[in-house]
Amino acid sequence: GPGPSTDKYGRLLRFVYVNEGNAFRFANLRMVREGLASYYHPDDSPFPFTAEFLQGQQDARARKAGKWRSFDSAKEVV
Repeated sequence: GPGPSTDKYGRLLRFVYVNEGNAFRFANLRMVREGLASYYHPDDSPFPFTAEFLQGQQDARARKAGKWRSFDSAKEVV
């Protein structure tokens, strides 16, 4: 698949799909959209869902969903 299979700490990097009735849902993206996870890509290798993950994270932050509820962007360290 595209990109590395582990990160620099040896953690597995995987796409997770969940069967919900008649459809498979992309659990990784859903978690980012709900503010339960952050987008992470360990290097500059090709990644097919970068735009979707970044948009999902931006939307979650704008809605202050999940982990973004108490996040103050004014204090963000870049």
